[in-house]
Amino acid sequence: MKLHFGVLAAGLAVVIAPAARAQDAAPPSPDQAAHVAEFLDIYDKGCLHAYRAGTLATYADGLQGRKLSREEFVGLLHIEEKTGEGWAVTGKSGSYFILASQGYEDVMRPAVVLDNNEACTVLTTGPLDMPVPDGLHAVTAQFAAESNVKLGAPAGAKMPGRAGVSPAFVELQMAQDSFMTFAYAMLPRLNAPVEYRIDFRPGPTRKK
Repeated sequence: MKLHFGVLAAGLAVVIAPAARAQDAAPPSPDQAAHVAEFLDIYDKGCLHAYRAGTLATYADGLQGRKLSREEFVGLLHIEEKTGEGWAVTGKSGSYFILASQGYEDVMRPAVVLDNNEACTVLTTGPLDMPVPDGLHAVTAQFAAESNVKLGAPAGAKMPGRAGVSPAFVELQMAQDSFMTFAYAMLPRLNAPVEYRIDFRPGPTRKK
């Protein structure tokens, strides 16, 4: 059974509370702010623009990205059935991975299908509580305005984050049937840097 793109948002909205801003959080350090800005810039230019234009490889090459092996690609996605390509990029403020992935094999296809599970993903690592969500909201809102689509409110939750078990935060935002952004931060193991990732998923009714 394939569910409509908007049904997934409705279902997740039931289990994820509306995203709240941490008004009393300490401001990020200059290094953290620069890291988040670069992370979101790569997501914006890479996933929201180059990926949709079919020029992601050219964009990654322009950043002197190193092409990932199949083993590296699968290791970052944690799903062996995914296909695609990826690049490792060293920026001024952090290190990043850019991934373009396609859907599962037919026998692995899930019940909820979003454009054959195509996604553009950007990953980085850093300390806990990097201010990724607020910056992501601004980037997503600008993209939705450029695309002339109505953007839904972000839905998310901030959690304690248990190593290898539960994320530190998770957030979903939908724009009609046009696209979805999904972001989360996960501590993969004790004493390891926090892994931040943002997915851009084009909707089933619109081409990238």
